[in-house]
Amino acid sequence: MDWEEIISTQWIGIGISILIILFTVFLGRWLIKMLFSRIIRRFTRSTKTTFDDVLLDTLTAPLYWLAVVYAFQFSLTRLDFFVSALSFNLEPTFYVLY
Repeated sequence: MDWEEIISTQWIGIGISILIILFTVFLGRWLIKMLFSRIIRRFTRSTKTTFDDVLLDTLTAPLYWLAVVYAFQFSLTRLDFFVSALSFNLEPTFYVLY
C-alpha cells in the first residue's frame, strides 16, 4: 500500500479513526473519572467498609486503558484497506491486550 494510492474517502476514514482515538484518550479519562468519583462514589460512601473505595480507585486506570484499546481496535478494523494491507492478523494482538 502506497500513500499515493489512497483515495479521498479513505483519507476521511483515517481522519474519523484518529478522531475516535483522540476522543477516547482525552474525554474517556474524564468520563471514567467523573463516573467513578461522582456517581458511584456516592453509593460507596454509605457503606461501612473501605474495600469498595479501594476497589473503585484501583479499577479506574484499567477501565480507562480498556476503553483506549477498544477504541484503537474499532478504529483500525473500520479501515478495511489498511487491515487488508497488513501481513498479519490483528485479532491475536488485541486478544492479548484485552
